[in-house]
Amino acid sequence: MLNCYYDFKVDCKGKWKRNSSPQKLAGLLHSCIQHQAGTVSILIGGEDTMAVVSGGDLYVCVYNPDEKMKDLIDCLSKSEGLFFCDSE
Repeated sequence: MLNCYYDFKVDCKGKWKRNSSPQKLAGLLHSCIQHQAGTVSILIGGEDTMAVVSGGDLYVCVYNPDEKMKDLIDCLSKSEGLFFCDSE
């Protein structure tokens, strides 16, 4: 889980919550994906990186990751049987 590596903030209905528990974050993501509605934005502190999950999409957009963040996301993705595709 990313919160083991960085502090983060999650946009929860217009209010930013700092370092939500893994259970709360999973619940927000599950609700967004299951209902195919809404968006969950995760601002990863100190790294100027944002991950955005939109209901109905089968991917996560990650904006402005540096090389260290790309490597971490790649490793975490692979550990879950997924992949990270860099746009550059």
